[in-house]
Amino acid sequence: MKKKKPTGKKNKPETLKNKAEAKKKRAEVVKKKANARLLCLVGDRRFYGEEERRDHAKAFQGYLKAAELGDATAQYNVGTMYHSGHGAPQDYAEALKWFRLSAEQGFPQACLHLGKLHHDGSLGAPKDLVESRKWLLKAAKGGIAEAKFMLGHMSAQGEGTPKDEREAQKWIRLAAEGGNAQAQLRLAT
Repeated sequence: MKKKKPTGKKNKPETLKNKAEAKKKRAEVVKKKANARLLCLVGDRRFYGEEERRDHAKAFQGYLKAAELGDATAQYNVGTMYHSGHGAPQDYAEALKWFRLSAEQGFPQACLHLGKLHHDGSLGAPKDLVESRKWLLKAAKGGIAEAKFMLGHMSAQGEGTPKDEREAQKWIRLAAEGGNAQAQLRLAT
């Protein structure tokens, strides 16, 4: 029998060490995401729980910890709480910051909120119809019927895009199919 020649593809100790380090890093990321999710769930229980157990300030603390770990839902919730002043001091700049962080991860509700803020020029977000349309498109892709209706309205009015009645009707029809009452009413009249 002939001996096989070494191919040089053996796992060298450095390669094994790199694989072990990569596996450890992946495990840390999974653990971080799981911790963030758990903190967000604790926040939900404090925010939406039974009346005597509701504590918006404690809910905010749970959401904030999860948001700082990168959880998009928690980031949106923190933005909402800063916006409304429930459980956190009302702070529009902080609200905008957290909405943007969540939206940048593709969280549809945050995309809708950011699109509306840029549409209206509120909470310190500059009025920017092109920016508004960008975020509303992401929200619409995420299934948000209200975003589809707003896109239809913007297309009909030429806001952030050239005026296009065919495009407007497409978005309004999609919004109506998604259950948006304003779109359903508009199509009915």
